[in-house]
Amino acid sequence: VSNSPSEKNTALERHPTGAMLHKLVATASTSSQHVTLALLLLLLLLLLLTTISVRHDKSSCNAFTSSPPSLRLYHARSLLVQSSVSLSQPQRSRRYQGRNIITHDTIRNDRPQRIFRQLPLHSTTLNSANATTATTTRAPSPLPNPTASITTSGGSSGSSTATKGPLSMTIEELSTSLQGRGRAKATWDCYRRGINPVAYFSRTPTATTITPPPLESEMSWEEMYALMPPARRTQGLGGVSVALLEEMGGGIEGVVGDISEVSVSADGTAKLLVRLASDGLEVETVIIPWVERSSSTLCISSQVGCRMGCTFCATGRMGKLRSLSSDEILSQVYFANKVCRLKDIPTIDNIVFMGMGEPADNAPAVTLAAKILTDTNLFSLAQTKTTISTVGPTPQCFSTLATAPCALAWSVHAARDDLRRQLVPTTKYSMSELRDGFISALRDRPKRLKTSMLEVVLVDGVNDNEREALELVEFAKVMIEEVEGIKLVVNLIPFNDIGHVSFGTPSRERVSAFQEILIQNGIYTFVRTTRGDDEMAACGQLATKKQKKKKKIVAEEGRGI
Repeated sequence: VSNSPSEKNTALERHPTGAMLHKLVATASTSSQHVTLALLLLLLLLLLLTTISVRHDKSSCNAFTSSPPSLRLYHARSLLVQSSVSLSQPQRSRRYQGRNIITHDTIRNDRPQRIFRQLPLHSTTLNSANATTATTTRAPSPLPNPTASITTSGGSSGSSTATKGPLSMTIEELSTSLQGRGRAKATWDCYRRGINPVAYFSRTPTATTITPPPLESEMSWEEMYALMPPARRTQGLGGVSVALLEEMGGGIEGVVGDISEVSVSADGTAKLLVRLASDGLEVETVIIPWVERSSSTLCISSQVGCRMGCTFCATGRMGKLRSLSSDEILSQVYFANKVCRLKDIPTIDNIVFMGMGEPADNAPAVTLAAKILTDTNLFSLAQTKTTISTVGPTPQCFSTLATAPCALAWSVHAARDDLRRQLVPTTKYSMSELRDGFISALRDRPKRLKTSMLEVVLVDGVNDNEREALELVEFAKVMIEEVEGIKLVVNLIPFNDIGHVSFGTPSRERVSAFQEILIQNGIYTFVRTTRGDDEMAACGQLATKKQKKKKKIVAEEGRGI
């Protein structure tokens, strides 16, 4: 047996088992080298990818930090759409900690979900005495906004479709649009106080709001902050939500409309002239303060003009120019709240649709507005303190308006058919037919909404006699007998002068005598106090020279003059 190493190796290789072991050792050595090389290449690739990602993140951050404050929202929204990074929450926390980066994730149902950090907004110290005017740049939004549509009757063109803005959205709809219920509630904290939420959450209220005389100037941001509910004073919207709200028209002022004039009468009644942003037409709304009750009543309009042609009404002389959208109706409440806040007028707790226009001619927008007014998450008015008044064009109109969660009032003016047509020339149905429609609508209403009102404008020597009073008694008794649980009230309104050649205001004695006849026959009756007549803000006096002049220009253009 040989003892040398070479001889041992030679002998081992010659042996069948030894040769197999030698081959396996050589193969293992080669495979190990390949595996090591592959691992090194993989590590180099991961290092390269990490370097590229870090550089991209730095450039994204620089887009925010180097841009002017007025353009940061535009950069943020662009990144929101362009980004396709999909990371789990723990990865996002580690990777994007301390950076203003917006990512766009896709969840199971393929619905985009925005996850972002609040962007730094340009904020300045505001003072109502030295506030300066700022220029706001609005970038077009590439993001779709969830909206809904309602149908309104507009002008001579018939029906038109209007898009619901934030004022007409439910809290759920606005929560979806702003990606959060807290943001929707914070927005409505502003609306209820007549505060522009876009300006408030951008901290530039005095620079983006319109305050015509005698409103002087807007409050400072700090004063507005003190008015907010303590529970949500720390709730913000974030840069992207503010931009979305602005794109949806949520700023209201200058988007839906603005206040062009405010006049205050000797008794404190304030008449607001609201200019509509879409076409420059104007409507009037009236705040009637009741200092002894520490509250105010607001009379709002549903149309520009009116087609009913009531002979005792200034609005009827204008004719109908067009119907208002629900946002335009509700903007009157927003502006009235603003005036109450700035002029220290008692808070509005009662709203009546008794301004310009016939609500039944614009039922979809009016009923939607009534739902928003009485929603506890929105304007939060009591249903029994919100009233829709209609002249009753058709028997069916009462059932349509009865779908609104508020009280109904019917402008009767006379129970006799011929006298009714004299006062309301557009009347097409008999008073018994209209009464049947009113009764049918009231029967299906909840008990708390069966309190209804019959309104009568008393014109001297026309409908203020004993005969008309007795006819009204019989007319009202049929309703009381037919509708179980009804609480019927007659509201007598002395005619307010509008320059009519033959109509006059009845004396106080004649009004009292008319009222006494109804009361003696078991009909609860009260006389409406005339307010704001020195500023043409009383019932039946709402119309403007500007609107009449604009209507004349439109008519002349139509005739080619």
